[in-house]
Parts: sequence; structure tokens; C-alpha cells
Amino acid sequence: MYGEFGSGAGVKAFYLQTTLTPHQLNWTTLISDIPGSERWPVRDLFQRNVDEHRVTSSLLPYLQDLRAIKFFNPLTLTLLPMRRGKVLSNMPEMLDFIRPEGGRQWRIVERKGTFEFRWTTDDPHYGSVKWRDTHAKLVAIDGQHRLSALKRLLKDTESAARAQFLEWQIPAVIVQFRRDTRVQDGPTSSLDVVRRIFVYINTEARKVQEEREILLSDEGVAAVCTQELVQRSHENDLDPNRNDACLPLLFFDWMGEHETGDKRTSLKSIVEVRDWLRHFLLVLDSDSDYTDTLRSLDIEDKTPLATAIRRGRLDYQTAQLVRDRANSSVLTGLSYLLENFGPYAEFTARIRGIENMVRSDISDVRRHALAKLRFGTHQAPEKAHRQVADEADRLLRRIEALKREIPTPLSLDIGMRGIVAAFASLRRAFGDPPWPEYAKWFTRWLNRAYRESWLTTPSEEDRSDWLLRHVVEDHDRRVVNYRFKHVGEAFGSYVELLIVAYGRDRPAAWKGEFEDIRQDRLDSLSKVLRRGYRREVRPGLRIQYPEGGKPLTRAVNAHAQQKVAFHIHRLEKAIESILTGEQRVA
Repeated sequence: MYGEFGSGAGVKAFYLQTTLTPHQLNWTTLISDIPGSERWPVRDLFQRNVDEHRVTSSLLPYLQDLRAIKFFNPLTLTLLPMRRGKVLSNMPEMLDFIRPEGGRQWRIVERKGTFEFRWTTDDPHYGSVKWRDTHAKLVAIDGQHRLSALKRLLKDTESAARAQFLEWQIPAVIVQFRRDTRVQDGPTSSLDVVRRIFVYINTEARKVQEEREILLSDEGVAAVCTQELVQRSHENDLDPNRNDACLPLLFFDWMGEHETGDKRTSLKSIVEVRDWLRHFLLVLDSDSDYTDTLRSLDIEDKTPLATAIRRGRLDYQTAQLVRDRANSSVLTGLSYLLENFGPYAEFTARIRGIENMVRSDISDVRRHALAKLRFGTHQAPEKAHRQVADEADRLLRRIEALKREIPTPLSLDIGMRGIVAAFASLRRAFGDPPWPEYAKWFTRWLNRAYRESWLTTPSEEDRSDWLLRHVVEDHDRRVVNYRFKHVGEAFGSYVELLIVAYGRDRPAAWKGEFEDIRQDRLDSLSKVLRRGYRREVRPGLRIQYPEGGKPLTRAVNAHAQQKVAFHIHRLEKAIESILTGEQRVA
């Protein structure tokens, strides 16, 4: 049955609704089975890694259960035009014509030498599609896990359900796209169109994982910037002449966790990275007027791009412009910080050591295992899958050991949240200096503060007098002020104090007076400390003021204020020791 939709965004979709026999499933291809698919840009990896646990523990048993009533939605398939193992980047040019054959009038739409759709003009129930499988791959837009399970059942000659399965007719929709020649500036990439359809199907029907949605959506500024940051690592890791200082792809949890709760190899999820951008660097909160967003992207206000950003949702063209601006502005700063901050630079160097060891190993199993951890898939033959999984577990344990070497609180979310909050806040305080110059300056002094132990948890005997008590950890050793709305005024303000004290060499052209910044951040920390010390002293004072009420509140406030004053005094002495170059005062 042939059908088509009207055009949108300069593209028209047309399709055949049909059924496939089980053996015709061999005509289809999983994205992960296309050699070289791991090299596609991250935004185009719309359906790559199959969740093996979901297939083997849920879908396959359902198909094999002779007592279960079988039904599922049609597979949504598309033909990707290929040349020499790569997907053609441009939207295919189509021929559209009428041809009389066998006493019928046939309407034919074809990409010459690649595929052809045809149907009878008087009855669209009679239609067909054919393709040259050396020039096109029939892949799933929606239903990849169903397709994987169905293919496994076809191979399983021992299954009691297989004989019945061979009689099935499996519903499928084969959809294709062509340019509307009347529209000049629509999407030009086949994968770009397929990606958008995938996002729509999955966000409307069943929510895709948040990590996957971030990598696919181009409507939000923070998501677009996150994609570009991950793409830098993805592209670099695939480059034979890669830059080993660049963040490895293993730094990011960019694929998300599966239902099994697999342990992460990464230091940071891309949800976390997206939220750094959203809350600190781009300031995209509910009350945002997008002024800070434009400043971070170095975009002039009242330009067409600025207007599009203020609307809150990007279209196809403005998303690409934001990518270009982000790569020449905020991402240059954030990339430099992440690549050169002491504990992260050490993690990167150790990861590169593991990768180089694997790369020089004569064993293909290790290389496949590393590919599994980095890209979520590998090309090992099926008989080696168990070995690859075991080796991936061994590599994972080595990486987990590296993660444990990062000291607290930097190993926790609060650590980098505070640092990125300070990084963004100080740039605004200095009048938005150029990102490359500012990032080098900030990171230089951040590393000095790290080396001199201002950012890490002290030994047990020094814990009670720790300057970060009630800033990142309360009197009961619980992490506090870690939420995005609190971390800037707490750990972020503390980091800013250290940076401006160390970084007295900042260029004269940068705005912001040291004393104004210092006093503002001390005021923020005083409020944070007051909340913490009030919680600390209240239980002990309840014994002295059993009646509670205002007498207890006044006593709590008075005792807390004394502790805050002493804490701020110690903090000021610490800042003074940095300014004078004296031995640090912990």
C-alpha cells in the first residue's frame, strides 16, 4: 500500500505499508552492523547500540512464548543510500515519472541505480519497492530492538516457536524522503532527516533516554552545545593522529545506562555537562532573558540569531549557527578547563595509556572490548562476544580504579559544579574577556589552588576546622549545597575567592575590582555558613531552651553567628596568606 505526506521543512515523506516474511528480515540491517557506523558524527547515531539485556531477557522470551498473544507495532524502516560503506550525506535526487506496463499505469519514483518505489495510479494497493543492496541499506528508524529479537528467533533452529514463527507476516512501513524543490533551505542530509523522524517517533510514543535525547535534539541551545563538546572527543578518538590531550570519549557517559544499571566508565554524564551549560555558562533558567546566553556565545544582541535564541527553540538553520558560535566561544573555554584541570588531565593521560596499550596488543578481543566501552558496539564475530564482554569488564575495573584516585569533593558532582559555576561567574564579573585567554588564566590558578590542597578533603584531625565545612559538607559529613541553585553561592563563591587571590596578574583591560568581588563572595558564603551552623547548634540548644519558640531561635542565631564570624575570619586569613605568598593556612 503506497502513501505519502505533504512536505514539511522542504522534505516530502512517502512510504509503503507492507509485511515481511521472517526470511525477508535478512534484507534488513541493524545500524550497528554497518561497518564504520561508529565513525558517524554523534548526532547521526540515532539507532546504533542495541540493549542486549532488553533483547535477551524481555523481547526474545516474549516471541518464544507459545502461550503469549503476539502483537507489536510495524517496524519503521528506511533505505539509506550508500557508497563505499558510507551513507551519502546529501538528500537523494529523485526521478518521478509515469510508465505503462502490463496494461496498468505505474507511477515511479526512483534514485537511479539505488532504489525504486512504484505503484499503480488507479489503485495504490498495488505497489512495490526494490533496491540494489550494494547501494542502499534497509535499516530501522523505529523498532531496532524488535528487529534484533526477530532475527535471533529466525536463527534459533532449536526454538519450539520457530516453526510457527516462519508462518508470520511481520508488519513494516518502508519510508523514504525526497527534497521539495520548491523550498530552497531545507535539510540536505538523509541522516539529518531520519534523525528528526526518530526523535519525533520516540518522544511522542515512548520517551528516549535523556542522554540520547540530548545528543539528538537540535532545538535547545544547551543540548546543541553538549553535542558539539562530545563530538570533539568522538572525532578526535577516531583520528589516527589524535591529540592525546583532548578529552577521551570515555570521559563522557554519552550513551546512558541500560536497564541492567551497567557501571559507567565515565567521569561525567552528558546530562551533567548539559546542566553545567544550562545553569552556569548559558544561564537558561526559567527567568532567563538570554542576555547571559548571548554573552557566553559572543553573539550581539538584536541580531537575527539573538532573536531566534530568545524564542527559546532553535530551528534547523539557527541550530547550525549556534554550533558554529559555540565552537568558537564558550566551548573553547570549557574544553580547555576540562582538558587542563589537574585531576582531569591526569585521568585523560591514564586513559590514553590504557588505549595505547590496547592498540599495541596483538589481541583483537581487547580492541573490540575497548570499542564496546567507547562506542557501545563492536564488530567482533558472534563466537567471540563472551570473550569481548569479559575483557570489557576487566578494562572497566581498571578505569573505575582511576576514577577512585580523584579526591573528594572533586570526585562528586558538587566539585565540578562549583568550579564551572565559578568559571562562568568570574568571566561575567570581568566583563566577558575572550574565552581562550580567560580559560588559560582561570585554569592556571585553579591548578595552583588544587596543588596546594584548597579544594580537597583534609585528614580526619583537620576535618572540624575545614574551611569547606558547611560549604560542601555539614557537621554530620553529609554533602550539602550540591544542587545547581545552591552550589554557585557556596563552593562556587569559595573557588572564586581563591582564583582572584591567586590571579593578581589578570590583564588590566578586564573589569572587576578585587575588593568588590572578594566582599560579594564572602557575603554569599556568610549566608551559606549561617544556614549550616544554625542546623548544627540547634539540637544542643534545645536542652537549654526546652520551651522552644523565640528564645530558642534567638539563641540559635546568636551561637551560629559567632561560629560564622570565626569561620569567615579564618577564611580571610587564608586569602591573606595567598595574597602575601605565605604558607597556606588550612
